[in-house]
Amino acid sequence: YARDGSPTPALLEEALTTLARGRYTTVFGSGMAAIAAALAVAAAGKRVLAAPDLYGRTYHLMQSWLPGTGAEVRFANAQDHEGIAALLRDWQPHLLVLETLSNPLVKISDLPWLIAQAQAVGCKTLVDNTFASPYLCRPAELGAAFTVESLTKYINGHGDVTGGAVTCLEAGDHKALVEYRTAFGAVLDPQAAWLTLRGLRTLGLRLRQQCANAAALAAFLTVHPAVAHVYYPGLSHHPGHALAGQMFGGRGFGGMLAFDLAEATRARAWQVMDRLHVAVAAPTLGDIATLVSHPRTASHRNLTPAQAAAIGIGEGAIRVSAGIEHSDDLLADFRQALA
Repeated sequence: YARDGSPTPALLEEALTTLARGRYTTVFGSGMAAIAAALAVAAAGKRVLAAPDLYGRTYHLMQSWLPGTGAEVRFANAQDHEGIAALLRDWQPHLLVLETLSNPLVKISDLPWLIAQAQAVGCKTLVDNTFASPYLCRPAELGAAFTVESLTKYINGHGDVTGGAVTCLEAGDHKALVEYRTAFGAVLDPQAAWLTLRGLRTLGLRLRQQCANAAALAAFLTVHPAVAHVYYPGLSHHPGHALAGQMFGGRGFGGMLAFDLAEATRARAWQVMDRLHVAVAAPTLGDIATLVSHPRTASHRNLTPAQAAAIGIGEGAIRVSAGIEHSDDLLADFRQALA
């Protein structure tokens, strides 16, 4: 019975385990199904410490659903090492939740340091690695107990699949994840698994071009008069630039970036996105096409204005997922849209 297991998803799980350098992988029907399963297994009824710079739906899940399981959730800036160390030491959480590169402002978490600090107090770490993908980073190699990937994004890479995966290190956690998937029906269908295996073959090829295009676009936007600020770890002034270079092994700085418009209004953001012809407005990422979105009306629409402001997401922010187009075409498209 397919809800209990199927050959093609099993082949995908084997491939993802090898790619992530983990021990066990469980695939799910979506990225949110994957992270919900990981939280149900590792965080229900427990103390959970999380970075606030999370995908909006994840943040909402941790605020609205997780406390209902008896869990106590606290948020702390992952870049504040002193503060994180104090909370880990004094509060003794059971789970630390992070994103390798935050959505949407691409802040980088120092995973080697954070995971080591958590392990020192017996705390497991869950890392959403979707923005980085296994091409740039493999949190399981660093000791992350759970690595979550939205297969919808870079791993599939063609915008025709919805899926998710959790790679873990312990047999008990894997067993619990499989039982959760079977009980709640959060399965990945065989056709989606087959398409994801197809996409996986070109992950490295796609990411190399996406990283190059993101870097070119970030450099262009940095000096454009209509842009107030650019968020991209490949820029030398980005606070996580050196760390990203070390963690990603010189393979690039990712295909994701964001920027604030000088005219920081929702209307101006949508005007710019509507003028684009090569790039497409879409609330997803990791596609071979360049995609743009407005976080305050898409990925982070559930945040209150105060919550969004606290993590730096303004009405004039635009998130970009660089595709594999020729960089000249991409820069020309943004040049005319910003005029």
